[in-house]
Amino acid sequence: MKNISSSSMTARATIGALFFVTGIFLIVFGFFAARLHSAMPSSGTLNPGGPQLNWVGTAVGGGSLDESTCVEGVNCDTFVVTLSGTPTNWSGLKARIVISCADPSGLSDYDLYVHKGDNSGPLVPGGVSAHGGTPPEIVDLDPSNPDVGTGQFSVHVVYFSAFAGFQYSGSASAVSASAGTALAPSAPQDRGPKIGFQNFEAPGTLVQVTDSSQGPAVHTVEYTAHDAGEPSIGVNWNSPNSASGVTNFQSDLQTLFIKFDDSCPANGQSACANIAVC
Repeated sequence: MKNISSSSMTARATIGALFFVTGIFLIVFGFFAARLHSAMPSSGTLNPGGPQLNWVGTAVGGGSLDESTCVEGVNCDTFVVTLSGTPTNWSGLKARIVISCADPSGLSDYDLYVHKGDNSGPLVPGGVSAHGGTPPEIVDLDPSNPDVGTGQFSVHVVYFSAFAGFQYSGSASAVSASAGTALAPSAPQDRGPKIGFQNFEAPGTLVQVTDSSQGPAVHTVEYTAHDAGEPSIGVNWNSPNSASGVTNFQSDLQTLFIKFDDSCPANGQSACANIAVC
């Protein structure tokens, strides 16, 4: 028969209590963390006849440029809205999502993204509202649009520059399909080719001169446009020269007629112009 000492029993009781407390902590922490991922309440169903849905943000706050850089429960959170019925039930109506904030300083800034399904689903047409400052962010869902329809939508709110002291308020309501918004729609993202600017240095070409800004210079050579400083090129597109691709360029006492080489800088040259000096 084994003798169990009182000290051994005390140790076991202490360890058991520790595991129990740790388990309770993990359960509570997991529940709390899960709640942080969603708005309060986390979801709702909107009927064509109402009533309006309302919720508030729960994220800690901070700053995030957009959805790709935000962390759920930290600087973004989600409300799931379900538009009930079929598109026919919404005839003449649309669902309006509004995000606002009562920050008197005007510094809080929230951005709104609405996806079909969950946050991994496609953005609905017109589903982004990211105006600067604190005006309300508004997205309208048109069920008559085949890319919208009815069903579940994820209202993803990004804390562009905001914190929990001034949480946003969200609402979803049925409004007339002809109702306009108080805000201009966000400009579509520019995915086309970008316009760039480049400085072209004067070519290192020696030319013979008889005069310069420093005075007479008989039997002297100097680099083309060596006193150019920081010149700019003005182009008159109605000029016959411009029509043929030639641009006038003034440099000190020189007038240069320039025709740019479009293959540069692929050809490795840093001065990409064919220049004739007058």
